[in-house]
Amino acid sequence: MKLNKLNMDCKIITPQRIFVYNKLKSVLLPAESGQVQILPFHAEIFILLKAGEIVLGYSENKKKRVAIKSGLAYFRDNFLTIIL
Repeated sequence: MKLNKLNMDCKIITPQRIFVYNKLKSVLLPAESGQVQILPFHAEIFILLKAGEIVLGYSENKKKRVAIKSGLAYFRDNFLTIIL
């Protein structure tokens, strides 16, 4: 897998559809233990998600928000997989 030095990619998997987001600078997740921010080259991690909002950050001013009820996130090699 080729690693991008400045960005990361994310895939959100739902029963209805798979959403792919590329070239992200950060992702903010509503974890059971509190908010968790994932940046490029974060350590490998599993995160249990609770109801809240995922914030996908493309830049300081460009963000996409996704409301969720619960889920699981896994980050490895600059790729975040979220299963809802």
